[in-house]
Amino acid sequence: MLPTVGSKLPPTKTLLAVGASLLRTLLVGASLLATASFAAPPQTSTGLGPLRFGMSLEELHAATPGVEWTAGRPLKYSQKPTEFTASGVLLAERPFVVKVSSRHHGFYRMELDHAYAAPDADDCEQTARAVFASIEPQTGPMQPPGEMIRGEEGEAIGAWSTVTLSQVLKEEEFKPISRAKLKGRKPARRWLRATTRESAATHANPLIELETVPGQTEAMFAMDYQRGDNEGACRIRLEAQRAPTPPPLLQLPATALKAAQTPSISRRHFEQSRLAISVLLPASGVEVNVQCRVDRDYGRTRDCRLSELDVGRKIIPGLASSLPPVTLISTPNSNAIITNGPPPPPPLTPEVLTTKVHSTALRLARAYQFDMGRVPNLDRDDPSPILVDLPIRMAMTDIRELRATEQAVPVTQAGFRWATRPPASQLEQLYPKRALRAAEETTVTLICEIQSDLSPVCAPAQQDPRPAPDFEWAALEILTFYQAEPLARDGNSTVGRKILQNLQFKME
Repeated sequence: MLPTVGSKLPPTKTLLAVGASLLRTLLVGASLLATASFAAPPQTSTGLGPLRFGMSLEELHAATPGVEWTAGRPLKYSQKPTEFTASGVLLAERPFVVKVSSRHHGFYRMELDHAYAAPDADDCEQTARAVFASIEPQTGPMQPPGEMIRGEEGEAIGAWSTVTLSQVLKEEEFKPISRAKLKGRKPARRWLRATTRESAATHANPLIELETVPGQTEAMFAMDYQRGDNEGACRIRLEAQRAPTPPPLLQLPATALKAAQTPSISRRHFEQSRLAISVLLPASGVEVNVQCRVDRDYGRTRDCRLSELDVGRKIIPGLASSLPPVTLISTPNSNAIITNGPPPPPPLTPEVLTTKVHSTALRLARAYQFDMGRVPNLDRDDPSPILVDLPIRMAMTDIRELRATEQAVPVTQAGFRWATRPPASQLEQLYPKRALRAAEETTVTLICEIQSDLSPVCAPAQQDPRPAPDFEWAALEILTFYQAEPLARDGNSTVGRKILQNLQFKME
């Protein structure tokens, strides 16, 4: 069952690693010399055939006379193309379809693909070995990708390399057979694999998803033959990639950026209310310095952590001894605040109190978003984030007092709609983990008041039976992602209006 809050959630998408032929390995250079008893192999990968790392579109044209190249996938802001494709690039006298990708900081990738109708697996392999011999002086020695399974073989290929040979007699029955046991029979499929990056393959999961390693050059060779009814299909694929180590991240103070979004009144109220269960901040408040990575495109903060100024610095607030975990509001027609929650928690150490303050600051920092279009000379196409130091100030005045009145009406009668709501994926994450394990469902009713920034400050309304506290806290947090429309149907502002909002937690 999937959890939902108020609406049906889409099923979780399953990501499958596909393409064992996309296996690539790190160029190991000198470590491979021990496997050769002859002349030293080349130590670096320069490209594939006429193609070299770092070529511009003009250089690609010059290196492949008569071949037409197409530029595509322009960057969002500079419109500079990042992908070049062509057909008919010759390698070992065979025409290849080529895709070249170029990115920031010198990242460069080449993919070459050649397919033709082969009379048998031997013809396909002979062609593939000729292609490999032409690229090996550029890529350097290659090795089988990962561990071989029973029936697979390692064979010499080119001058310095080893390839994995795998073949099967029946397409529907994957049981590799060696050359010695083939005994003149024609295989239904045959594979050759070699890379310059070592990967760990297992029999249970032979498909390995590639991960780029900064500062490394990688190459891959693959041959696939598949027998058909009349003739076989032979496919030879080559890949080479350079992923240099990116430069250090650009670091800017928060004063250099224009905030497009800050923690709402609702979010500050919620976080400070949760903190106030155990921590009583000083009247002057506290300030915690947080460093976050900020996306250059949308300006959102992520991967926030305490800055070096605050690591090890202890904040010693007082212990709250009179606040319940969740304040109940009786509604309607009552202004009384009911505080019949559980007893206060036992005393906490200064270190634990400080950790709670720091955790609250980090959550508030993740609610920031900046207008990156106003940062001078910033390359917004660069995928590298920038580091921003954020001073997060917290005080008990962030907690707003909310009292129920006869003005509170269901949101369906309030004359306005919510302008923004959290996405379904976020709702799923906020479903209480305890209730999720127990498949527990409930409905939480909140009374909310629309603040000046159109965010709702809420508290649980009186219910019988009362939902579990973790459901109430989840509902309160969910409402911090809501925002009201500025005007109601009557033309008046929605600020100050009090409404009742039901949130249904259910399993589907």
